[in-house]
Amino acid sequence: MPRLDYELFTQRKARRMSPEMYDEVVVDSVTPIYEAGLSKFIGHGDEVAGFVAHAAPGHTPGQLIYSFRAGGDELIFSGDVFHSPIQVPFPVINSRWCEDQDQARLTRADLLQYAARAKARILPAHIQGLEGWRVGRPGDGFSIGFDHVQPCGCPHGNPTA
Repeated sequence: MPRLDYELFTQRKARRMSPEMYDEVVVDSVTPIYEAGLSKFIGHGDEVAGFVAHAAPGHTPGQLIYSFRAGGDELIFSGDVFHSPIQVPFPVINSRWCEDQDQARLTRADLLQYAARAKARILPAHIQGLEGWRVGRPGDGFSIGFDHVQPCGCPHGNPTA
C-alpha cells in the first residue's frame, strides 16, 4: 500500500473525504494486516506480480495506478483517476472526493495523453460493465472507445462453468 495514503487515513488527515467514514474500513481491513506485519509500502516504479506501480496523486496524495503488459497490450488499472466516462472528453471534471482537485486534473490529463499515445487500454475501477477504454486524440481533446467482451452465454460470463 502507498505510505502517504496509509498516513492519510490512519492519521485522519483527509480534507475532502470525511475521515470518520473510513475509520471502520481502516480498523477492519487495514490495521490487522499492518499490525501482523503482512503489509509492505510501495511506491512509483515498484513491481508486484508483474504489475508496475505509477504515482497518480490527486484523488489521494499517494494514489497509485498499475500497468500490466499482456499479449502485446498495455493495461492500465486507473484506480480513482476516473469516476465517470465523461472525464475522458472533459478531464477537468473531478469527483467531489479528490483531495487535491488541481492535481487530480493534471494526473487525469497526463494519463489520457499517455494512453492515447501508447494505445493502452484503461481499466477504470468505478465504471461497471466495461472491459476497458481506448483513448483517441481528435484535435486538442480526447475521445473514448469501449472494449466489450462478447457474452459467452454461460453463468456469470464464466466459460468454464
